[in-house]
Amino acid sequence: MHQRLLLSILFVILWSPGFIIVKIGLGYATPLSFIVVRLVVAITFVIIFVRFVKSHYPSSWHVIFHLSVSGILLNAVYTSASWLAVFLRVPVGLVAIIIGLQPLLTGILAGPILAEKVQLNNGSDYL
Repeated sequence: MHQRLLLSILFVILWSPGFIIVKIGLGYATPLSFIVVRLVVAITFVIIFVRFVKSHYPSSWHVIFHLSVSGILLNAVYTSASWLAVFLRVPVGLVAIIIGLQPLLTGILAGPILAEKVQLNNGSDYL
């Protein structure tokens, strides 16, 4: 439990200044070139982390395909669209609010669009 709390705090510390860094970085680069730099840095850290903890890579092409599709959608659609919005001078706070509502909207729309049974076990599920 202690490790989970520390990892949660680390995640918030690393994630929270994201839009501030994007706003500053887009003053010096286009959204797509900035994303490429971000991904190269992220890939470097992931490779070092995976080697450090001796994690195993997925061995099934099925799993690799699904992970690839998720990665492409997250980076090509989600990140590019939000950073392009900031580049086009949409207020950073508005973009952050829209991005922050994404999990809640996903939970709300999963039932009608995907015909999934969505249960609210407790209020923190979507917060």
